[in-house]
Amino acid sequence: GSNVAGVQTITVLYKQPVIQVPPDLAVTCRMATDLSVTREASITSSCRSTVVSYSDRLNGSVLLRSWTAEDGCSRVAAALRQRITLQEDSPELVVPANVTIACHDSSHPNETGWARLERDLDSTCFELDG
Repeated sequence: GSNVAGVQTITVLYKQPVIQVPPDLAVTCRMATDLSVTREASITSSCRSTVVSYSDRLNGSVLLRSWTAEDGCSRVAAALRQRITLQEDSPELVVPANVTIACHDSSHPNETGWARLERDLDSTCFELDG
């Protein structure tokens, strides 16, 4: 028998992962800044598995979210593009309960109740965990 041998060269082209960052947005103190609200970055990679992570940095009232993606081929892409503006909550109008009065009774708010504005003044709303 004859043995025949040959060599084949296979070149694999790996492209760096590409990060599509969610759009900038504004949230209030009562809203969360987790991914259920701010959305997750999407990744395009030519390699099998990709790990996506993010870190947050507070700059005044703007949360800067940095995104990093590392694929299974150890190629890394990073993006700092998402700005999440943290806004104070608008005050809430609290109206007194409905009342029934007789014709000769006073309808003055001292008797029937005053509407008031309530504001959540939670000073921790612009702080990051950790």
